[in-house]
Amino acid sequence: MKRKILEAVISSAKSKPFLEELRFFFEDNDKISFNQLASMAAKYGIEVVNYDTFYDELPELWKKGQIPHKGIEIFGLANPVTKRPRLVVTIDSINKKKYSFISIVVSHEFVHAGQMDRLKPGFIYIPPKTVYDLNVYYSDKQEIMAWSKTIVDDLIQTFKPQTFEEAMEKLPKGHYYKKIKEVFKDDPKVWNKYLKNIYNYLRMEFEPVEEKSDLSELRKKIREILSEDEKMKINYAYFQQLLDKSRTDLKNRNYLQGILNSIRKAGGMGTKRQYAVLKRFETGDTTPYSSKN
Repeated sequence: MKRKILEAVISSAKSKPFLEELRFFFEDNDKISFNQLASMAAKYGIEVVNYDTFYDELPELWKKGQIPHKGIEIFGLANPVTKRPRLVVTIDSINKKKYSFISIVVSHEFVHAGQMDRLKPGFIYIPPKTVYDLNVYYSDKQEIMAWSKTIVDDLIQTFKPQTFEEAMEKLPKGHYYKKIKEVFKDDPKVWNKYLKNIYNYLRMEFEPVEEKSDLSELRKKIREILSEDEKMKINYAYFQQLLDKSRTDLKNRNYLQGILNSIRKAGGMGTKRQYAVLKRFETGDTTPYSSKN
């Protein structure tokens, strides 16, 4: 049956808790075993399997297409049966140098898993017929969205932009941006679809929210803090480092990041109220910041 995917971009925010734990693990370890990775990923709804399991559980319809060969150390897909991201690992252990690659793959597959969830009952998720004809592969509607997310993830990993404007400035230098743009240099119709998705993912990244209601509340709280007149110098780089290493939940992270972004844009100047919020975070207070006065 013909597939249908909705137009709005799909968040891969659910991948972040797993990737944070993996990053913390690699701070103290040079490699992680297959079993350790599988156990860690399972807590976040991510499947880690070997090649034989991958192939045996693959739907027959998918086997008719071109699938990755056994010699590839790590690759990903969204399991069409469970609708969960799946990492296929063909080696006994993974070096921490692979972290960046794993993070991009997992984020990519969370998009595909979300696409599966959005399918109407009776519709089937069908992968591209080929991964070797880049024009066919990259122009697939599902892949346009997922690879747009990969372009943004790669951009952020490589250049670490702090604002939407900075990200847009660095965008043309990105590896995957240049690679895919070259494929569609004579097909602006497809490339424009990429640009639309990339723009939306960048907006999501620099104004990350889970629901529209959250966005409204987040903006309201940040506006309240920004309305304070008295300013003071705040070491935003220090608090940014704390936030980057923390395991605070997504809503708190969004709220704190909004404060830090405003301080950074103001040249390191912030209000006493902003400082009080950041100091509370520094002490380990886990009460939702966005719910406090």
